[in-house]
Amino acid sequence: MLKQFLESEKMPLIQEHWSNRCFRIFRRRLNLEAGITTLFCAELIAAAYYEALKKQTGSVLLKQICEKILREEKAHLAFQIAGIQPFYEKRSNAVNRLYAVANAFFLFGTCCAVWLNHRQVLKAGGFKGFYFLKFVFRLRKKMI
Repeated sequence: MLKQFLESEKMPLIQEHWSNRCFRIFRRRLNLEAGITTLFCAELIAAAYYEALKKQTGSVLLKQICEKILREEKAHLAFQIAGIQPFYEKRSNAVNRLYAVANAFFLFGTCCAVWLNHRQVLKAGGFKGFYFLKFVFRLRKKMI
């Protein structure tokens, strides 16, 4: 749907991006839990990106596309939380806290990389300064 919109607006499509390659490598080469966690981080950031895009566009159609994507992202996040939960249930609270800290650092680093590459859209959508990080981490807390 988004691809069709971009093509109708004569906007170029990104064929490949280094960040997408990195996410694929993490998902494929690590264990199942790390793969799900990587997807979870990507979905959190995508939710922020499409929220920013929705806020900054004047196109009614693009706003509708973003709203649809955001609804789908919410369902994906819930599915990934359900996939991660069994791993947490098997470990002690102390070990789970260590995992949570490691995951937060991974998410922070990922947010920084995304900011460097997509800050123009994020800023235009009102995600200035630390608001982008705050939005992503609040959504993470809400979903967990």
